[in-house]
Order: sequence, then C-alpha cells, then structure tokens
Amino acid sequence: MDIDPEMIEKLSGNLDERQTRAVPKNSIRDKLYPGEDTYFKTNPHVSGMMAEDNRIIINPYSPPEPRRDGTPKGKGWLGVLPVIYPDGKVGVATEYSVGIRLDNKETEIPTLIPTLTPEEKNFMLNDIIPNHKQVPEPILRKAVEHAKQRMKQGFSPYKD
Repeated sequence: MDIDPEMIEKLSGNLDERQTRAVPKNSIRDKLYPGEDTYFKTNPHVSGMMAEDNRIIINPYSPPEPRRDGTPKGKGWLGVLPVIYPDGKVGVATEYSVGIRLDNKETEIPTLIPTLTPEEKNFMLNDIIPNHKQVPEPILRKAVEHAKQRMKQGFSPYKD
C-alpha cells in the first residue's frame, strides 16, 4: 500500500488542527463486575468489549498474541490501549509492530512508543490500527529513531 502524501502532509503539520475521535478516558472502565470477570476468565480469547453501561472493558486474562518471531508481547510503552474496529468490536493494542531493515537485518519494532504526541497516538488507535492501514511516515520515523536509540544502548526496542 502506498503512503498517502496528503496524510503525511497533515501529520507533518500542526497535528492539533486534525480532528481525531479519541476514546475518552472516562469511557474505559477498569473495574469489572463479577459476571464480567467470570466471562473474561472463561473467554481469554476475547480482548475486550463494550459493556452494558456503554463503557469499554478490557479483559485482564487475555494473553497478547506473540510477535512474529515468537517472543511474547508485553504491555508496551503506552500500556494496553483500547481499539474500536469499524464493525464495532473492541480490541486492544500494546505495540503495533512493523518490520523494517536496520543494519542490513530485518527487524520488528513497536510503533506505539513514548515519543508519540497525543494526536499521533489517537490517530494510530482510531484510524491506522482499526483500519489496518500503513503507519504514516512521520510516526514511522519516530519509531525507527526510538528503536535505534534503544538498540544502540544494548536494549530491545520493546519495553519488556
């Protein structure tokens, strides 16, 4: 998929002018009701859902899928973040990895990193991830820089 130059221009400019449909913090409920807790324990494959009170709840018993190299995913630099897909299903994102070439070696790196602005994070969670789009160049550049700095220090590009 080609990178949309218009989208790059928008992301490269003043992101505060972009309209994003972020999930408000008060729409996520951390505390599970007993029935929800029981449901999630017996259904770890369900990562989250919209509850009857119209708040998003995340399954604390849902193990993250492993990375492509088989290593387990962690909670990521930004934690477990809710994602609402176009069909209304609720999921979570922790890393959203991409494969890049670093030092002539194919390497996976996370794109949900601490240097993202709130607008970039919202863009990833509300458009890129749920619509399975390519990560925009400005965000990818930040992810590459973050990974290079971590790897130069002898660390994984991932938090854990």
